[in-house]
Amino acid sequence: MKEDIIKTLRRCEEFAKLTDREIQELASVARTVEYEAGHEVFSIEQKGESFYVVHYGRLILYLSRKEPKQYIKGQLFGEIAIYNKTSRLGTIRATEPSKLIVFDKAAVFDDDRISKDLKLKLSWALTQKIISYLVADESADSKRVIEKGESDMVEFKESIDKYHRDKIIQTLSAFMNLNGGTVFCGVDDDCSIIGLDASTSDVDNFKRSITSAVQRNLGSFFATQLSFDIEELDGKMVFRIDTPPAKSPVFYRDTDKKGVEQEVFYIRTGSANIKIKKSSEIIKYIEDRYRFAGS
Repeated sequence: MKEDIIKTLRRCEEFAKLTDREIQELASVARTVEYEAGHEVFSIEQKGESFYVVHYGRLILYLSRKEPKQYIKGQLFGEIAIYNKTSRLGTIRATEPSKLIVFDKAAVFDDDRISKDLKLKLSWALTQKIISYLVADESADSKRVIEKGESDMVEFKESIDKYHRDKIIQTLSAFMNLNGGTVFCGVDDDCSIIGLDASTSDVDNFKRSITSAVQRNLGSFFATQLSFDIEELDGKMVFRIDTPPAKSPVFYRDTDKKGVEQEVFYIRTGSANIKIKKSSEIIKYIEDRYRFAGS
């Protein structure tokens, strides 16, 4: 098992300059943790004390106002927490059964379990990775996200009228029940940035109406998780709404034609919001998706 871990660490770009002996030394302070699909590794509110290398599986990192980033075998993440004394900057979740090689800050830097030379090399490698975020900006901006089209984490709306507002709330609930996501208002289905024919006052009113609608239809707590941005893209106004994945099931409160209130459960599949009607299917999805939430 240790040999398998060493093979994975050799694949890690950040460890490319480490010798075989140093890789083995690093492996001696590692531990492994397995995650089922839907299991949250860490969330944006948590303080970080570890960084990770993917041993196998697939995970997705959601950063507010940024394009989600995927991690696969041999890739390293979570290193900013080693130097950042505040909370994590994003939320990461396994999208399939995964196993991570975990390096705790205490084991790597705060005692004498590895040599000073290895600590120095490791610190340098992690620092260079963090600097690369500032230089290259690995997280794509809004225009690059839009160019990739709608997906299970991206939705476009042409306007901010009442009809679109209700659809947006349904989409946000579907995003929250999966991996989080982003709604762009002022973009049509073919990725064209058409902009909003609205004043700043109109946008402010729309923001308030979205917040109120989320409080009413999803719950007050979920309204606090939203992030809003007004951006100018190609000289046109675009309104952006971001939400992280939720830690508990999100139900959309709707009213039928007879005025009877009902709770609807939406999930995101591709670029569509799917309404799950059968109670057994909802229970199964919740069990699979939220089994480890908050653990």
